[in-house]
Amino acid sequence: MPFVHPTALVSPEAELEEDVFVGPYCIVSGRVKIGRGSRLHAFVTLLDFVEIGTDCTFHQHAVLGGEPQDHAFKGEESWVRMGNNVIIRENVTIHRSTGEGTSTIVGDGSFLMEGVHVGHNVTVGKNVTLANKVGLSGFSSVGDGAVLGGMAGVHQFVRVGKLCMIGGLSKIVKDIPPFLLADGHPADIYGLNTVGMRRAGFGA
Repeated sequence: MPFVHPTALVSPEAELEEDVFVGPYCIVSGRVKIGRGSRLHAFVTLLDFVEIGTDCTFHQHAVLGGEPQDHAFKGEESWVRMGNNVIIRENVTIHRSTGEGTSTIVGDGSFLMEGVHVGHNVTVGKNVTLANKVGLSGFSSVGDGAVLGGMAGVHQFVRVGKLCMIGGLSKIVKDIPPFLLADGHPADIYGLNTVGMRRAGFGA
């Protein structure tokens, strides 16, 4: 059975699978689905229309499911959908998407460090690492296995490719193709991410 701390508030509409842990002062509001073995530490907030996979971990003051910061949003049903084995550290915010039936997505095995913001309609691939205070603007995307250094910012609609490595404090205003290194303000490409490719099993 799931464990819910006596100080937590969990909506009767929420669906909690086996071995879910909801810690002190958490809020689980509305139509939230939490997969088996996921853990919410103290003060985590999951708002309406959030779906969480199995074995995810949420640290203090993370907030998922906030309405998109988008003038086009008119209150339609949209979601945050998260895969399995995702780690969400303190103060992370992930917003719902704009558009009926659409989703903001975080893939399996990704690691979002303290203060990361994932905006509306963003797609974060599998095994992505977003270091402290990375910001992903609306409709941007990050490919599988990419790493973004602390405080990097990605402009709306910009795509960061698979297994890219982006330096901290970078301003990313144009697409970065897969497997590349980029850094700067604005970010420029300066090489091939051979280390990341080797770690992923490529013969780089």
